[in-house]
Amino acid sequence: MDAPIWNPIYPHGTFAGTLEIRPDLTRLANGPVLYSVCIEGHEYLVKEIPFNDDKDKFDATVVMKVDKLRALDHENTTKYFGLVIRQQEGNRNWINYRISSRYYSGGNLKQWVQQAAKARPLIKQCLPHATIRQFLRDLLTGLDCIHSNFDIIHCDIKPQNLVLRHTGYQRLVIVDFEGAIFQEESQDRLENVDFTALYAAPEVSLRCAELAVGLEHPAKISHKSDIWSVGCVALQMYTGYSPVIQQWEKSPESMADDWDGSYRKICYTEPEAIMFQLMFQQARPLVSSNMDPLLKDFVKLCLQFNMDSRRTAAELLRDLNGYLYLSN
Repeated sequence: MDAPIWNPIYPHGTFAGTLEIRPDLTRLANGPVLYSVCIEGHEYLVKEIPFNDDKDKFDATVVMKVDKLRALDHENTTKYFGLVIRQQEGNRNWINYRISSRYYSGGNLKQWVQQAAKARPLIKQCLPHATIRQFLRDLLTGLDCIHSNFDIIHCDIKPQNLVLRHTGYQRLVIVDFEGAIFQEESQDRLENVDFTALYAAPEVSLRCAELAVGLEHPAKISHKSDIWSVGCVALQMYTGYSPVIQQWEKSPESMADDWDGSYRKICYTEPEAIMFQLMFQQARPLVSSNMDPLLKDFVKLCLQFNMDSRRTAAELLRDLNGYLYLSN
């Protein structure tokens, strides 16, 4: 196997040589982060991901995607610096790739919420409104950037993929774009998208299920598929735990306005069960009856089964000032 050589262009210089294995970074970030690069006191992440498939297919998908992602340069999205492909000698189909990006020392939102929940065990609301408001603004601003300027659908917005950076105070940054797809290719691309069932929109689950049984024209997804996930993240910041997917006892039509779970029957935790219930609109994330009415309205706008009924990130930023600027 060839030696690990890494020489993309970094803002603070160049680096070539053996990478330092950092288990602590693997714990901080979501995914197989194995290495770090330190240049003039600035630290960068290097994620190594295997790709056991045809090399030509690899080149056509991953390389093009990372090349596009390098153009991302926004305070609420991570910055990518380069890609290195490694191939095992004598085995054309064994490939892995290493992607470098910025390192953020604040951990991810899931860890932050868990710590806050432990610190406030008797309080129903996990994070204060001011913090939820700021993080929602950061998340929507980052999504508006990738949706409007780069035509990217992230496909896996969740607390583990939202990290904290220090700029005098905590700010949220969207990371882990390796599974993202571009809107222009989303309707024709036959590969599965990377997603997490608890946070995925119904059409994302439906698309993957239809691909699994070989349908040539699977369900469409769009930028608004990320908006459903925003609603799930907002719920978790408020409650302190992952979204609770619960089924109705009556039909979805009769329960269209039941956001408090008054008719809930079964709580789903297995990814396959969650996907099935969301696909056929038999369940949705439970919205607490104790939630602030303005935040509740925000979540409702995100968790619309009809993708076209959801607002865009730009519309949510512009129109939801009621909650986003609510004083505590």
